[in-house]
Amino acid sequence: RFTVRNGDFEKWDEGEDMVVGWNLDRGKLFPDEHSKMRGKRSVCIQVDPADDRKWPFCRISSDSFSLEPYTGYRMRLWVTSAFQGWVETIVHSMRDSLFSEDGRVTGVHAWADDFYTTNGFPWVPVEVEFMTGHSTEYGIAILATAVKGGPNDKAWIDDVRIEKTGKVKALATTED
Repeated sequence: RFTVRNGDFEKWDEGEDMVVGWNLDRGKLFPDEHSKMRGKRSVCIQVDPADDRKWPFCRISSDSFSLEPYTGYRMRLWVTSAFQGWVETIVHSMRDSLFSEDGRVTGVHAWADDFYTTNGFPWVPVEVEFMTGHSTEYGIAILATAVKGGPNDKAWIDDVRIEKTGKVKALATTED
């Protein structure tokens, strides 16, 4: 089993409110010791109340990590929320830019089914199976998008893990 660096969100930089191994791309984040799946805490990501977009969102991304090329994996995490909207989870190759300048997803990636949230929803697993290509460096992006922007639009994430599925993509040969 391969665990994403600090996928349980237990380690935080002292005094900076930044989770080790993860980056805040948009919105706000903070540790939450009350709402968690396991361990001491989870990470809570929040839409910035000052965000005046039609579809305000918050996003965190992992530091890069290494996976074996041409191999099958499953990423799994747990999520709950206190808003109406959806949470998107993306595993992507670090060779490509994941987001264009206007915020659209680009590049090589695997996308879990959107998880549509409601206030007070229980913790649920979100997972995606994917096959690596020739790239060995990958990252994870987690986006929470609110249907209506509100000051309390939050999503909690915990226990992000990646494991091999045992599937291997065979390389094509000139004899085929």
